[in-house]
Amino acid sequence: MRNIQAAARLDWSAVDPSIFGTLFERELDPATRAQLGAQYTSREDIETLVDPVVMHPLRREWHELKEKIDSLLVGAEPVCDLSTQLDKKKCCAFCSLPNAMWDLPT
Repeated sequence: MRNIQAAARLDWSAVDPSIFGTLFERELDPATRAQLGAQYTSREDIETLVDPVVMHPLRREWHELKEKIDSLLVGAEPVCDLSTQLDKKKCCAFCSLPNAMWDLPT
């Protein structure tokens, strides 16, 4: 248990996730793996499904929403440039949203 706790405290962000999938798959008995349907799926295979089914509709919805927001802001004098402004509390005033809408600590 100590080894697991020690491993959990390490920074694994530089390790490609596919390595864990491969290790998991290889540790299972092949007969058990087939019964469980526990086959590692590569990132590329997952993205093949997720991109058209999830990401493209979300990107399209975001683009439509951004266009609506941009059309509402036409002619409005912006308080700041959101692309360079890091403090959302200062920027949310230009669109009259309370800080709670940004889920910011007070």
